[in-house]
Amino acid sequence: MFKEKIKKDKEDYKLIKSDVGLIEDLIFGIKNMVAIEDHCINSYEMSKDDIFLYILEEIRKLRTKYLSLIVKENNSHGWCISKHLIASATSLHEVGTRFLSTNQKKEADECFSDSSQLIKLVMLLNDMGGDKNVRDQKKSSA
Repeated sequence: MFKEKIKKDKEDYKLIKSDVGLIEDLIFGIKNMVAIEDHCINSYEMSKDDIFLYILEEIRKLRTKYLSLIVKENNSHGWCISKHLIASATSLHEVGTRFLSTNQKKEADECFSDSSQLIKLVMLLNDMGGDKNVRDQKKSSA
């Protein structure tokens, strides 16, 4: 559906220079869907209410749809790694907000920075930005 409209050049989707852009917004949306999936699983385990399984299935379909927009086709390893990088970034973001709520700003900053680094790795893995120097170094040393 949207696949042909997603370009790898993230600058194409910025309305203004300081805008995070479409790809980052897409990754943040996926990040939230991963968190919703986790919450649904935990809520089901605690309540055994099937509504959480229904919501989980619907969110998983949406996450799959939108993750397919950023992961290269026929790249099952990239798919799985991307999903887990995004899930890990989500968890670190949550940990950071917990540190922040207890006035542990240094620890929160570290978690937020590491969370951002994981998102950059998703972008690097899927040729959407990230640290291109790392990819270039790997190619030249191979």
